[in-house]
Amino acid sequence: MSDLATRILDIIENSVRAGANVISVSFEEDRDEDRLSLTIEDNAPGVKISGEMIDDYFRSNRVGKRMKLGLSLLRNEARQAGGYMTVERSDLGGTKVKATMEIGHIDRCPVGDLAASLASVVCENPLLDIWLMFRVGQNEYRMRVEEIVAELKKSGFSGLTVARKVHEQVKQALESLQITA
Repeated sequence: MSDLATRILDIIENSVRAGANVISVSFEEDRDEDRLSLTIEDNAPGVKISGEMIDDYFRSNRVGKRMKLGLSLLRNEARQAGGYMTVERSDLGGTKVKATMEIGHIDRCPVGDLAASLASVVCENPLLDIWLMFRVGQNEYRMRVEEIVAELKKSGFSGLTVARKVHEQVKQALESLQITA
């Protein structure tokens, strides 16, 4: 079984390869409605993806890439957990992927190590501006990697330093909001 952190990582990596320098990740749990929503948006030139392409694991619109599993797997995992996935144009100018599923569904994949996945992206791309928003009910946590970079520039920074700080803050946010794997 896979996890949502892996799917998020795959979609972010696709955004980076497509030229995004701003990526927004929103993770929302509505426990009263038993609904988990995950939205990933970017500012890369939008990619036209049909429903047929998402369902075809072995077809990609990228030159040199034969398989594209991230969107297909996320769509299937959302469906298996009583939800759905949409791909549309983002307000940021690129692509918006939104998946919803039932929190308590027996087939919902676990969240996984979201802090480590996001930290790995930041370590490789320390100047990528990632906007993070986690919400459970009325409680919310927001973070921008650009602000962490600005703070760390005062004392010297590297991709690893930024990644450690992102990992620490995301882990604390997930714990305080009681978002579990």
